[in-house]
Amino acid sequence: MTRQARRPLAGQRRVAPNAPIKYTQTKKVYINPDVLRKNKIISAIDDKMVIDSYKLLRTRLMARMQQQGWTTLGITSCGVNDGKSLTSINLAISIALKYNHTVLLVDADLRRPSTHKFFGIEVEYGLSDYLLSEKPIEEILIHPEIERLVILPGNGRNLESVDHSSELLASPQMANLVFELKTRYPSRMVLFDLPPVLVGDDVVAFANHLDTMMLVIEDGKTIVDEFEHAMDLLKDSELVGTVLNKSCNQSKEYGYYY
Repeated sequence: MTRQARRPLAGQRRVAPNAPIKYTQTKKVYINPDVLRKNKIISAIDDKMVIDSYKLLRTRLMARMQQQGWTTLGITSCGVNDGKSLTSINLAISIALKYNHTVLLVDADLRRPSTHKFFGIEVEYGLSDYLLSEKPIEEILIHPEIERLVILPGNGRNLESVDHSSELLASPQMANLVFELKTRYPSRMVLFDLPPVLVGDDVVAFANHLDTMMLVIEDGKTIVDEFEHAMDLLKDSELVGTVLNKSCNQSKEYGYYY
């Protein structure tokens, strides 16, 4: 089932593409470059194969999203440890470094939030605090000293996981947040790092709030039955494509193919 492309509402003011981004309320945090290199974050590594793979993914993805007027993308995988979070982070950075867009990366994997760990950040509040205790979003957002990139962590320091995560993601409060995030700044791309689609019903419950979805599969790990089941669960979503992660054809260690 294909949903109509969603475009910014008429009359909304667009941000000038080359205007400097001011983080007046967003908390700035120092990121240790050694942590980024260790976790294979592309802003700190010089592996041309990996960087070029993300550039290709970014270019093809953005061409489709701009053509359709899409600004929100959900990224999921079949199972755990398939590389969806690293893919989400590096894709967000790649878009932020190339295009005249701010990029907001939302860690919506409330079962197993990990975005802040890749950056080596200790977070006090996260998306769960907004949904459970109405913590203002502006007090949760983080700017990790990467131009045009902002992060919305998943859970705060006192909450490692959420048992009723699918109910929270499907809640009217979350729907209102997605609408707010995508309409306040029409030039902003919003990427959601979601839980694996086969782990629970979180993704199915939340996907209808987004313009499009992307599925990450791991070469040599994801089996055909899992892939077919995942595709069946996403059949009512606008699936922009799949990412083959850790491809043996690309590198002995890791590689990406879109």
